[in-house]
Amino acid sequence: MADFKSARNQDDKEYIENLPIAQKIGLVLQSYQAGVEGRQNPVETLLANKQKREKEFRAELATTIRVTKEGMEMVRKMPPGKAREAMIEQLVRSSGGNGDMVRAALTAVGGDADREFKETLAVLDTPAAQTMLTQASGGDPEKARKLLADDGFMKRLEQRADQTTLPAVMAKMSVLSRTLEKMPQFKGEDGRTSFTMADLREQNGKLPQEYRLTDAELAAANRNQGALIAYGMRTEKTLQDEQSAASKRKTRQI
Repeated sequence: MADFKSARNQDDKEYIENLPIAQKIGLVLQSYQAGVEGRQNPVETLLANKQKREKEFRAELATTIRVTKEGMEMVRKMPPGKAREAMIEQLVRSSGGNGDMVRAALTAVGGDADREFKETLAVLDTPAAQTMLTQASGGDPEKARKLLADDGFMKRLEQRADQTTLPAVMAKMSVLSRTLEKMPQFKGEDGRTSFTMADLREQNGKLPQEYRLTDAELAAANRNQGALIAYGMRTEKTLQDEQSAASKRKTRQI
């Protein structure tokens, strides 16, 4: 609790420091007047409103994430057509104030952007990322949408999520790698375990629930494939290098 209060106080301090100069001067004058008249300090009122706004924002964000994740799985089971479109619109209406985001994610199911939306949701479902987005946007939904459309901010958001998610990934990978090393199809030419990210996703779904990587952990693993090389991961770069080398050998043989 002390750590939370410390983080809360630091966030409030930074919020005040980043206010426009004119607004800060106004608050100083208003605070003086409030002290003379015995009224509540306007800074306290400002921070109370900010905290209320951020609390409401996080609640709405949680609803959006839940509806979108559950909706994507429901839509995935339905064939394209009017019934599927009607379900999407029904889910959009139940999503709060982020209908456009929900519609885009549900419409993308089965398409090229399907995995990208799923991994973005996995990032947003991480408490550390939610805190970062809430503080950066000040609980303003419109500002949050603009931040999520910014590639630089999304990269920082992913890094923040990974800091808290990767330790769990590493712990579960020790179990998963022992499972893979028993399967002949995951043995490399040197006899060591060798698997790709696609293999990891497929085999992960077959593990007992307590050892299975969550969506957020799978997304973190995908972004940090290099960290899993010790467990036998053949990264996308490794696969590309292998394909390039094979192509060169074939060219020399012609």
